[in-house]
Amino acid sequence: MTPPDGEISITAFALAEDNTPHLFFTRSQMVEWGQPPIMEILLWHAERQGGLWRETFLQKELNWYPSVRAAVDSRNRVHMILGGSYFGYNYRLRDEDGIWSNDSPVIEGWGDVDLVLSSDDEPRLIWDDGTSLVLSTRVIRWLDQSSFVPFITHFP
Repeated sequence: MTPPDGEISITAFALAEDNTPHLFFTRSQMVEWGQPPIMEILLWHAERQGGLWRETFLQKELNWYPSVRAAVDSRNRVHMILGGSYFGYNYRLRDEDGIWSNDSPVIEGWGDVDLVLSSDDEPRLIWDDGTSLVLSTRVIRWLDQSSFVPFITHFP
């Protein structure tokens, strides 16, 4: 199996339950404007389908290579944690129909981070906040007797 066309830098790899590979990669180029020279870094997701790579553009950065962690759940949803030049990590989800969600901030600051899926296909983040190892998960919290919102809970 050959990678997508062109010169790429692979940032993450994940396998679906049916062994379909998912690559996250960057392509970079110098831009014509700006001093000092500026590098444009484009983040892509590629999924192998029928012997061909289906590529989806995700994000553009300037002079910063994004950090990606990815996993595919049993419903073929792709979960991604993305670290970029905005000093933190965001969560994105590609649903069963191939639609990517908007970025959802999950961690401010830097540190080592990893993404795993639980047996119920929910994402779990494991990260180092500089002083301790933290496990984060999505949960629903009741705000009153009739309202609820999803948010990230931290377990030090």
